[in-house]
This record gives sequence, structure tokens and C-alpha cells, in this order.
Amino acid sequence: MHPRRKIRDFVGNALNANQRIAPIVGVGRVITIGVAKLPSIEVYTGRERVEDLVAEGPRIEKRIVDLRVEIQVDAASASAAQDLLDDFAEQVTFSVLEDETQGGVAWFTEYRETIFGVSSEGDDVIASLIIGFDVTYEFEYGDRTLPDATSIQADIDIESETADQIEEQVIVTLPTS
Repeated sequence: MHPRRKIRDFVGNALNANQRIAPIVGVGRVITIGVAKLPSIEVYTGRERVEDLVAEGPRIEKRIVDLRVEIQVDAASASAAQDLLDDFAEQVTFSVLEDETQGGVAWFTEYRETIFGVSSEGDDVIASLIIGFDVTYEFEYGDRTLPDATSIQADIDIESETADQIEEQVIVTLPTS
């Protein structure tokens, strides 16, 4: 499993274990949330960069990945939404920085920024905070053997106001040469 995924999974598990955070925490590469799922907390990774070459043969890189924790709440009452976001942000920051190695995968984790936003979906107003962390880890290429990418599997979960929830599993088989 790639270190990025291990980091996301570790943070998601740490947040889910925090009794002061009410919603179930989602973990993924990039996930968008619909109003029906609020309040929500999503963990994902964004940009990643190589900071330094630690060793050659096998190649070992020092990498920094952009870890994001996005919190979304219903902003029907602006002051209540801001207070709720602040409460969630405090718990999230504590949980992420409690183990800066993210379960031994990373060298360290640093808080970088918080971005506040407001958006609307129909009559609903959504307030959100995105808390950004830089997570530094070592990536070794070594003698990795990767499985052949022969198919992509995805679960589809759609909720709509006009239809019942639709759930489907889709498997796309890729052509082989």
C-alpha cells in the first residue's frame, strides 16, 4: 500500500476514534459531499512533491504530501455554523498532530493553513473549513512488484430528491496487449 494511502487511512481512523467528532469521517483521494450528508468530515491528499533525494540504488525520496481535512456543516445559522466549525477544527487538528508520524509512516506532520468557505446548493447554505497539513515521509522504490492494472472497480452511491438511493458496483476491464 502506498504511504499516501496509509497516511489517509491512519488519519481517518484517528478522527473516527475521537469521541468528540460526531460524523463518520470519509477517507479518499478526493471526495465531494452532498448536503444530505452534513455535517461531514473528509480526509484526502492533494499535491505531492519530492523535496530531496535521500539515496540512490535503490532510489529513496523525501516526499511532502498535502493532507487535507475538510469539514462541512449546514450554515442555516451563521454564528452556530462558525462555532461548530471551530469546535470540529480544534478536535481535527489535535487528532492529526497527536501522532505526527501518522502511525510510523511519516517523519513528521506540520499544520499549514485553514481555509474557510461558504457555498450554496439550492436553498441550503454550506459552511466549510479545509485544514491543510504538510506530511513528510520517505518513499523507497526498491524492488517493488506492482500488480497488473487490468480493471477498475468502483461503488456508486447516489442520493436524489426524486428517486430512491441508487447503489451499483461497476467494474471496467482494461484492454491488455
